Amino acid sequence: MSEADGQKLLKDLDKKLWTAADRLRTNLDASVYKHAVLGLIFLKYVSDAFELRQRALEDQLRDAGHDYYIDPASYSDDEYRETIRQELEVPDYYLEENVFWVPAVARWKTIQENAALPAGTEIEIAGGKKTTYKITSIGKLIDEALTAVEQDNPKLKGVLNKNYTQLQLPAESLTGLIDLIAEIPFQHESLDAKDILGHVYEYFLGQFALAEGKKSGQYDTPKSIINLIVEMLEPFKGRVYYPAMGCIVDRVLRAFTDKDTKKIVSTFHAWKRGPILSPSLGEGRGVGTTTRGGNAEQVGYRDIPGFCKSATLDEIAEHGYVLTPAVATWEPKRWKAMASPSPNRWRAPPASKPLNFTVPSPRSLGQQYVTSQ
Repeated sequence: MSEADGQKLLKDLDKKLWTAADRLRTNLDASVYKHAVLGLIFLKYVSDAFELRQRALEDQLRDAGHDYYIDPASYSDDEYRETIRQELEVPDYYLEENVFWVPAVARWKTIQENAALPAGTEIEIAGGKKTTYKITSIGKLIDEALTAVEQDNPKLKGVLNKNYTQLQLPAESLTGLIDLIAEIPFQHESLDAKDILGHVYEYFLGQFALAEGKKSGQYDTPKSIINLIVEMLEPFKGRVYYPAMGCIVDRVLRAFTDKDTKKIVSTFHAWKRGPILSPSLGEGRGVGTTTRGGNAEQVGYRDIPGFCKSATLDEIAEHGYVLTPAVATWEPKRWKAMASPSPNRWRAPPASKPLNFTVPSPRSLGQQYVTSQ
């Protein structure tokens, strides 16, 4: 399957999952339902990763050329099967591959196969030891499954949402949601499981935000902004650490198009790579070089009113160190408006060295920000 086919599969999956999940929501508030859906998606993801490692481990245990090989000659058939089963329940085999250990009660097969059983039904949980579990409700089964995952994986302590018992959601709707999430193909021939998880999470967060009457950027950084940051930083090697911080109260969002991104990135690269002609001039930059699609392009930087401005520290100091992009890059007469500090604008501290900076104005691209001090 090609990359294009994989992306089409994800888009089709998005629409199918959201339409069905929203229908199952009934009258439950979106802000509450969100946690129920995302919690189950995560449980399905870790369970699938566990199952994938378990299958690989079983092959290793039966492979005479592998270090983990168990020779069947020393066992009867029944003893050999039981020995293999017990080895598959050793957590260290999973942790060494950075796979979360999922106890038997929390595995997706256990959840899905028993979700529709009536209260009072007893089922057998076959982990390292076979135990009997009495079902009181599907909500409680999920809560206890998530609790078990947290107990065996300290990294997840306090992270998972365990209140399915309290959900004002009919049992048949919760069972339907489980069957729906079971269709997410975390084990796929051409798509990485983590990429699928990230894609589904991103899409659902945006849809839930809209359902709550909020903007998707309140929960996550819009994809077009992430693409813009990557294009500007050009991280060809190593890692980029991008922490999620703070809370945005409100904003009017228009996602950047490819044309918007190219305009911002080429302007920034021209400014960044051009020689400083004079430290006293705001446009103290010559011709810079930017790389697009593997081809080097020479672009001369220039201030564009309403879009970008290269300013010296003296200019910034003159206006109270306010760096509000939508104001700083506006018409020259609007530049004076920065002289009156406002608590809802970004500020920069004084510095001893001259500083040039350029910032594209979101307003020039139809976007407004609410910023804080």
